[in-house]
Amino acid sequence: MDRAMSAGDREAGAAPLHLLAAGTRLLGDYPAARELYLESLDLNREIGNLARVSTELHNLGWVELHLGKVDEAREWFLQRDAAGSGDAYGDAWASLNWSAVAAAQGEMAEAQRLFASGSRALDKVGGHLDPDDLAELEWLRAQLSSFLD
Repeated sequence: MDRAMSAGDREAGAAPLHLLAAGTRLLGDYPAARELYLESLDLNREIGNLARVSTELHNLGWVELHLGKVDEAREWFLQRDAAGSGDAYGDAWASLNWSAVAAAQGEMAEAQRLFASGSRALDKVGGHLDPDDLAELEWLRAQLSSFLD
């Protein structure tokens, strides 16, 4: 990332920046992850990578949830929904994003309904989840565990 950025190749630095943000998030350093995702969001907007913009809006929403900032998470998810994801994997997360918001607001029946819908959509996509998304899915499942039986 540093080599690409110092060479002025911002596009080549975009993927490593995203991965640094994701790794930081997986380590649980949500304030630092937030700053890195914001940097990645700005960079991807600048270079016109709309798919990554949508991804970073999604990621920022989850970071805000972990920071206890539900209103901010809601705003990022609204922007993500408006931007679209451009792929079935990203679209499958829409219901899961809103499930997490509902759970954070104590609306557990709605959170459960959205979780079931989002989980079915992910099953249809198939494949393996990105590690950061898998961690969020497991975290959300744990939040809803008493309601999923």
